[in-house]
Amino acid sequence: MKKIILIFLLFTAFANIFAQDYAPGDNEYLFTPTAYTMPKGNSYFTDYELFLLNYTYAVTDRTHLGVFIPFPITTDLLKLLSFGVKQNYLKTDWIQSAVYASYTFDTAQLIFGNSLSIGKPSNGANLSAGITKFFKDSNAFGFLVSFGYRFDPSKNTSLITEISQIFVEDNGPDVITTFPGGLISVAFRIRSTHLSWDLGAFRSLDMQDAGIIAFPVLKVSYYFF
Repeated sequence: MKKIILIFLLFTAFANIFAQDYAPGDNEYLFTPTAYTMPKGNSYFTDYELFLLNYTYAVTDRTHLGVFIPFPITTDLLKLLSFGVKQNYLKTDWIQSAVYASYTFDTAQLIFGNSLSIGKPSNGANLSAGITKFFKDSNAFGFLVSFGYRFDPSKNTSLITEISQIFVEDNGPDVITTFPGGLISVAFRIRSTHLSWDLGAFRSLDMQDAGIIAFPVLKVSYYFF
């Protein structure tokens, strides 16, 4: 169970590091970021499972600045405050690309990556790849790659699937171990003018307990404009 929770936290961190016809939730899938950005001056607030909180503001039509924190159940959790940025640098009718980064001061963890979104937000694919490095009490260096697809059956609904893998080098330059492993997730998204609800589930690709099918995820975003 501890391993599954760690998987969830890691992928959520990658997800939250955070102008086209933007709809609530277009900035990311269930976990991983897309290249899409909000119009200047708009913002969103996202809550994962009432536990992980993210607020992101669009400084320009292509630049997001965000803050990410677990719900402050204890004062120790306040130390996990992270700041993130996403910068869209390529925007065409069918391809968009953006770099993203986040930094957690307590653990001195840096995440840096790129998202490539192909197609339209309502019917398209997303490839995200990033690295993470811990600069405090660890020499761990990791690489994340994630591929996802979204299809909208109607104006206000989406079907989303993602598959991701983390590779971590932590035992010297010649040893690469896979930890915590791969993740597959699916979600059904419901949208209104300001709200986006993701009803999803995720499962570790290397889960050994055959009795566990998947773990549920509820994600809610409110779009301010």
